[in-house]
Amino acid sequence: MAEIDLRQARVDTGTADEDGRLAYSNESLVAILVRLSDECHGPEDRGRWHLECGFGPCTPLPALGAFESLDAAKAWITARVRESRKTGQSPS
Repeated sequence: MAEIDLRQARVDTGTADEDGRLAYSNESLVAILVRLSDECHGPEDRGRWHLECGFGPCTPLPALGAFESLDAAKAWITARVRESRKTGQSPS
């Protein structure tokens, strides 16, 4: 089973979106998430989580939008890591 560890981090995005999480799978960094808080995102996206950067199995898809919650983002990361392990492309 893919165990994802989310660690809080401040991310310098150049905007008010600084509340971040570093996502690790087996001590390998696989994603950087940032909570959308800047006024420019509008009420429908404010508070959602954006994949700021993905690595290995979490390389973003072209149409990937913001996640409703941190749990939803973690579920997506977990699924991507599990799939990569099935195909032999594990990040660690």
